Amino acid sequence: MTRPASEVEMLRRIAGLWRASGYEVFQEVMFQGQRFDLVGDHEPMNILVVGHGKMQLDDAVIEQARLSQGVCDLATIIVPKPKAARSEHLERVRLVERHGLGLTYVGEKIIEAIRPSPNHNAQPDLLRAVLRPGQKHIAPAGSKNQMSTPERDFVEALRHELSRGEIPLHFVHRIVGSPWKSAGQCSRNVERLIRTGSIRFAAIEKRAGALVLTPTEQGVKA
Repeated sequence: MTRPASEVEMLRRIAGLWRASGYEVFQEVMFQGQRFDLVGDHEPMNILVVGHGKMQLDDAVIEQARLSQGVCDLATIIVPKPKAARSEHLERVRLVERHGLGLTYVGEKIIEAIRPSPNHNAQPDLLRAVLRPGQKHIAPAGSKNQMSTPERDFVEALRHELSRGEIPLHFVHRIVGSPWKSAGQCSRNVERLIRTGSIRFAAIEKRAGALVLTPTEQGVKA
């Protein structure tokens, strides 16, 4: 088999390989404002691995994988094997290795170019709590929106707080009991949720040099 025609095909091949290696595989898992393409849980070996797939190795997928390291034992990037190793690609490969991430090429063969380093300070049980019980995000589109997840709970809590008025963004993580550990990380995730359309009832405005979360015209009850 040659270079995969789509990201879906590429991830399907990796998911099959993981299952053959004894992993239970979950697809399109939403967790704390992030989307993980693949999550593999090997219960006998107590290993949780997260895979991020993209049709090319770029800065965005490296950052996604890096952010997932706190909640998995191993984080790896899955991309098609490039036809030619350009200097930009090689520089990103070195960056992947410096971050302790894995890199898997999918082409005629599946090649683990870089083996991921174990994340000794990770908290994989946080992610496992979303995967089990009954929270596997592999259901048909739409049904997973009814499941309770940290992201969904966060969005609903934020909706409730905004019904009382605007909120200084750096206080959001305290007000709604966000699972994110720092105000900075929380702010970035709120911005991501707004940008991706997961939060449609709020906007970020700048007031006297400070960022404030305000209800939109759509309203917090929408």
